[in-house]
Amino acid sequence: MIDRVDLGEHYGADERTSVSFLEFGSIDFSRRSKTTWGFLIDDRAYDFCMVARYVKDLMSFEWAQAFQNNGLPTAIGTWNHARELLPSLAG
Repeated sequence: MIDRVDLGEHYGADERTSVSFLEFGSIDFSRRSKTTWGFLIDDRAYDFCMVARYVKDLMSFEWAQAFQNNGLPTAIGTWNHARELLPSLAG
């Protein structure tokens, strides 16, 4: 469901000509079907993506602090723990 917003306030016009969105789901190539689990638009989609980025930044900061304060072995332990929590950090 798309939220109703004051388009003039957010976009400078009352008519929407495009929309930013983020869709979660799966595609079954063998059945040629798509399932949507979640759908976000505009600010919510942006915020969702940015939270992931900021978490990675914070984890990098934690790693740098561990390295500065306790040396490489502690920093490696901190990074490995972060990768266990967030496997996407590995890539």
